[in-house]
Amino acid sequence: MKKLFNSLPFRLLLGIFVGIILGQLFNESTMGVVVTLQYIMGQLITFCVPLIIIGFIAPSITKLGKNASRLLAVAIVIAYVSSVCAAFMSMGAGYGLIPHLSIDNNVAGLRELPGVVFELNIPQIMSVMSALVLSVLVGLAATWTNSKLTCDCLAEFQNIVLDIVSKVIIPILPFYIATTFCNLSYEGMITHQLPAFIQIILIVMAGHYIWLAVLYLLACAYSGKNPWEVLRHYGPAYLTAVGTMSSAATLGVALECARKSKVLRKDMVSFGIPLFANIHLCGSVLTEVFFCMTISKILYGKLPSVGTMILFCLLLGIFAIGAPGVPGGTVMASLGLITGVLMFDNAGTALMLAIFALQDSFGTACNVTGDGALTLMLTGDCNDYMGKGLSGGKIVVRPPQGIPFKPEENIITGNVALYGATSGKAFISGVAGERFCVRNSGATAVVEGVGDHCCEYMTGGRVVVLGQTGRNFAAGMSGGVAYVWNRDGNFDYFCNMEMVELSLIEEASYRKELHELIRQHYLYTGSKLARTMLDDWPRYADQFIQVVPIEYKKVLQEEQMQKLQQKIAEMQRDY
Repeated sequence: MKKLFNSLPFRLLLGIFVGIILGQLFNESTMGVVVTLQYIMGQLITFCVPLIIIGFIAPSITKLGKNASRLLAVAIVIAYVSSVCAAFMSMGAGYGLIPHLSIDNNVAGLRELPGVVFELNIPQIMSVMSALVLSVLVGLAATWTNSKLTCDCLAEFQNIVLDIVSKVIIPILPFYIATTFCNLSYEGMITHQLPAFIQIILIVMAGHYIWLAVLYLLACAYSGKNPWEVLRHYGPAYLTAVGTMSSAATLGVALECARKSKVLRKDMVSFGIPLFANIHLCGSVLTEVFFCMTISKILYGKLPSVGTMILFCLLLGIFAIGAPGVPGGTVMASLGLITGVLMFDNAGTALMLAIFALQDSFGTACNVTGDGALTLMLTGDCNDYMGKGLSGGKIVVRPPQGIPFKPEENIITGNVALYGATSGKAFISGVAGERFCVRNSGATAVVEGVGDHCCEYMTGGRVVVLGQTGRNFAAGMSGGVAYVWNRDGNFDYFCNMEMVELSLIEEASYRKELHELIRQHYLYTGSKLARTMLDDWPRYADQFIQVVPIEYKKVLQEEQMQKLQQKIAEMQRDY
């Protein structure tokens, strides 16, 4: 029971209920203190937001390596697509449901909150968008220049920010939520306005849950992971977003929730969650579209045209990416669209702001919870330049479970994978694109098919291809060894024979090496093809071709001869 009382979800819920009750009991003078406390805590949280963004995004980019720019582009695209698709779903619901609803637009009768007792301004060191742009640029530049000192400094700064989040932000959140709901209760927002718009709020909330279900199902289909393993940890983040109405203020809690998931990569969590907190506002976009259509019907007697709404939705997705992750950030950023595209007057704009405030907390909660699904999509992403410059460690790429197709017949990673790798291992259950292992000097890789120019200018390492190859295999290859499954007996046609020679694998040491690599491939990827080969190893071993550079083979033979002579000498000495 003590553990329950000390848990963050319980404290957040307690803050909500206590805030509502106190808002009904406090007088004006007491509320002045409450407003001041909320103001100070809000200032502190807001001040920390740029630090959180810089502390998480920049170090995460450096850890992702030189693929970060591509991954960033992918993240922005899927965030935009998610927001626009949510907007279109909301638009369709608006045309289908709003004409049949009876909505009262009376929002008068609210009490005015007293002003703050004293102002304690804590300005941000920079704006949220400035911090986001700075994080991206610094992270990418540090990666491009291979600046180890900068990367180390960013990693240390991330540890500092983590302590700020865990020891400052999270402890004050329940109190901040309590003061927020106390203000809403005192104004009458909860008791007076909510019943007036209960119908559209329930519809919009249903839309939030529908869209979250769509996102997590898509993430499941793409990554092959169980989405519930992500979603079940998001309770505290959802409640925090409801209480703060701010994805930025919820960022610390969202990071902790996502880190608990076993199916999300930790580097993707540090990269994706802070990034999506600022650019992925699907819930707020969905809310704004439906409310705009509702207000248009109330004030102007008709819904906007389909063409107008399509333009509004497409532009709103762009504005949402640049909107600050603060209460009402989406509607504030898009006021120009509301007045310029939908042609709302002052009355319509004021009513939009009032209604949006009623639902902003749940829209924000949808935004935050949806970030987990998008991060799961990033976790399953693998494209060009995978493992470029690999200098250690192990990369495992495998398709989602339950796929209806054969991995060995489908591309799973893009072009130029493992370019310039120096060490480490990669096991890829599927086909790689063109220029696989170009300029590899020491890495070991097992793949189930490759495109053109595989092993081009390779100087070292081991490559095993359990399938077909493209043309110009081993062009300029001066070192290392490749093993190719010559299933169709035509590999010599695809191989560039200028610097290499082909042979069957007759030596026991090479057969043992190949068997071990395929065994590891099966161990890490669960490849059915590898399992088939291992079960009938003598037959499949005879079908492999060994590719060795001519001069490199001479060096290997000399080394073997030296080892043999040394062994003979040791035996003679012992005798």
